[in-house]
Amino acid sequence: MNKLLPTIRNYFNTLRLPFRLKIIIPFLLLGVGLILGGTLIATRIVFENASERFHNQLMEGGKLAAEWMVTEENNQLEALRLMAYTSGVPEALAGGDVDSLRSSCLPIAINQQVEAVEFLDAGGNLVFSMRHQPGNPVEEYQFSRDGDRLFHDYTFVQNVLQTRVDPRGDKYSGIVQQGDQVHFYVAGPVYGAQDQPAGAILVGITLKTLTTHLRDQTLARITLYDLAGTPLSSSFDLASIPALDDATLTPVKNLQNSSTRPLRILETDFVELISPWKARGQDLGMLGVTFAEPIFINPSIPTRVSTFLFVLAVFVLIILTGLLIANSITRPLVGLTDASKAISRGELEIQVPAPRMNDELTDLTHTFNQMVTDLNQANTEILETYDTTLLGWALALELREKETAHHDERVADMAVRLASEMGIQGEELVHLRRGALLHDIGKMGIPDAILNKPTELTEEEFIIMRRHPTYAHEILSRIDYLQPALDIPYSHHERWDGTGYPQGLRGETIPLAARIFAVCDVWDAITTDRVYRKAMPVEDALVVIQQGAGTHFDPNVVEVFLRIVADISPDLFPIPLSAGDGVDVHRTG
Repeated sequence: MNKLLPTIRNYFNTLRLPFRLKIIIPFLLLGVGLILGGTLIATRIVFENASERFHNQLMEGGKLAAEWMVTEENNQLEALRLMAYTSGVPEALAGGDVDSLRSSCLPIAINQQVEAVEFLDAGGNLVFSMRHQPGNPVEEYQFSRDGDRLFHDYTFVQNVLQTRVDPRGDKYSGIVQQGDQVHFYVAGPVYGAQDQPAGAILVGITLKTLTTHLRDQTLARITLYDLAGTPLSSSFDLASIPALDDATLTPVKNLQNSSTRPLRILETDFVELISPWKARGQDLGMLGVTFAEPIFINPSIPTRVSTFLFVLAVFVLIILTGLLIANSITRPLVGLTDASKAISRGELEIQVPAPRMNDELTDLTHTFNQMVTDLNQANTEILETYDTTLLGWALALELREKETAHHDERVADMAVRLASEMGIQGEELVHLRRGALLHDIGKMGIPDAILNKPTELTEEEFIIMRRHPTYAHEILSRIDYLQPALDIPYSHHERWDGTGYPQGLRGETIPLAARIFAVCDVWDAITTDRVYRKAMPVEDALVVIQQGAGTHFDPNVVEVFLRIVADISPDLFPIPLSAGDGVDVHRTG
């Protein structure tokens, strides 16, 4: 037995069985069982999801309908207030001046798209009526002077005429039957001189228009019922809607909640959500929101339990089997996985030991190692090409500016040294150098006449010149490779005291790389000849840098910079420190 096991192990190590088959065969057997059992219950799960989606659709439709009803009520309230507080309306209403009422309120009715307006005197008599017929032009209203007491006995009208006030104010709402039309009105008082009641105004809309609007807003079928459950108006044929029975009404009335009921209209099954219809805190009736019922089967609780247990059992079995098989087959993949993670972190020199098995995994390991070697070489070449390209961009800009030869390289080297002294290392230092080389790339967008002007720039020219950091951001932000290097091109003209541009950043909100570069950039700018001035002596330049600490520059950066200069040229020190705002050393700053 001791000799047999190594022989068997060696045999399987040398047997070239496709790696795909090693994984697929055992899981294929388990998959067959899963498919057979899963197929049996899949449709039930799908149908259950359909049931949940339909329920959510029904509830959302009811919510939208209720919200829109509130919106319509608010529109009527707004029109009512505009009319009640229009100059001359109280006097016209009290005096029965129909012409004045029409001239004052018709424009408001048209603008607010009000469907019906009723003017009542203090005794509840109808003085004047304006009604818009559906289908007519928006500005076309019918006027009447009935003078009857159609509205007098309605409770909501009496509440207004008697100037009663509830927690919601002195406005009330109600439903009025007028021939074959049912209107929903919002009523409010009109006060004359010394706040004496002059009458009331009712602003209304027909329930037919209301249900049509709701249908358009919610895509559901809408039905409005009175408090007894009798349908008043519907986007269905009204005759096809049965009244609400007590089983449907009672939960809504008692719990002020919603209930559902099935409907069958024109050989189609629907589900209707019934909820309270309220306005101004008053119960007006019931609101029905109806959607066509989807054809689905609702799984029972035993079905759900058996489904869960079956899936759980198969899942556990697959996991256990997979662990056993994966432990023997996929162990060599651990090395490849770890190596892949290392490569994702940028470690491109890694190599994976090849397994002793004679199968595709061995070939994969050799191929992987060669791929990593090629990738490392290609990455090195790409980085060198990128950096060479960036240097080329910087040189091209210098040639365009004419007078700043090698300014970008000098200031980049200086910024890298200063950043190193301040503890910046690794990739951050690489990105800082790239940003320094490209700090003025935005000047590509500045006209030559301004960029190379030998005299001082005008205010308008300054405005154009100061756009170059924004241009740099627009150019470089589209290049993923250069996004970590954006801080310097975009922010190197920000000032410590917040007076810089283009963002007006202050203090440590300015990126550290930009604060470091700002000192180096100004130093190089004032110690080299420019087309608009000569170079400043080094001693004077040091004074400028010192004076800029705390206003133009980060004081900590200035301190490190001066220490570097002192190490290089100790004979320049001590330079007396003096407070001040510094000097304007850039035509762009």
